Amino acid sequence: MKRIIPLFLALALLASCSKDKPETLTTPMPTTKLEKLSFENYKVQTTKDKYGFHVFYEEDIDGTRYDVWASGNEGAALANSRRNPEKFPTFASPDGYEGYCACMNTQATGTFGNLIGKPIAAGSLFLGNFNMDKAMTDELKTTEFGIPVDRQPRKVVGWYKYIPGKVYTNKKRKEIKDQIDSASVTGVFWRNENPSGKKIVLYGDDYNTNPYVVSRGRIADIPISEDWARFEMVFEGDEADPEILAEWGYSFTVLFSSSRNGGDFEGAVGSTFMVDEVEVVF
Repeated sequence: MKRIIPLFLALALLASCSKDKPETLTTPMPTTKLEKLSFENYKVQTTKDKYGFHVFYEEDIDGTRYDVWASGNEGAALANSRRNPEKFPTFASPDGYEGYCACMNTQATGTFGNLIGKPIAAGSLFLGNFNMDKAMTDELKTTEFGIPVDRQPRKVVGWYKYIPGKVYTNKKRKEIKDQIDSASVTGVFWRNENPSGKKIVLYGDDYNTNPYVVSRGRIADIPISEDWARFEMVFEGDEADPEILAEWGYSFTVLFSSSRNGGDFEGAVGSTFMVDEVEVVF
């Protein structure tokens, strides 16, 4: 079973850019907010000595904030917390298709990462939560995928740029000749409660195999593009029960990564994946 998101791909919680915002609500975000994801809303999560990383969120017109995005930054801070936001694997870039965009890049994790057998960290962003309490004990449980929805996703479309790094390496940082890195876009839609009433959350170890998955989408290969290009990911699978769906009985996530095999600690340092103006079609 391939690891979807290791320790350094694990992810963060979300906020605002410069103004004080209201506290995050526990009620589900309206599914309609997923119809247009522009990555304009973010803030700096402070680490040490006034350094920090960017965290994304969604916001209603009344100022209600929904912390639905997570990224690899909080895990990456374990390796090096004293750096500016643009030096982390995932950050808000002003060079978007329109305004700001999410920029992800694959990085070397340095001495700390090499010591624990995780020499690279692919930039990543997904709908869900990062559970920092699990970071040092059960890294595949740090990534808690998904948010509740009351409509079934059919496809995810948006704009991207992708430039792979020059040297592709394996988990031991050995170069793999003629291998070119690729970004990744995947999505999953699943039943979020079993017949006994137990909540079903997807983690890094069952993202691809959980039996409650109803449909999924994947772009097998992201073409290299220095200019903004359109992507489209179509979901395939079964139909949701409309009565259960109306009661928020399903969850959905979309996951972006700058290195498709980053979960196996393979990829090319320097691979850069920019994503903007994403739309979920229901």
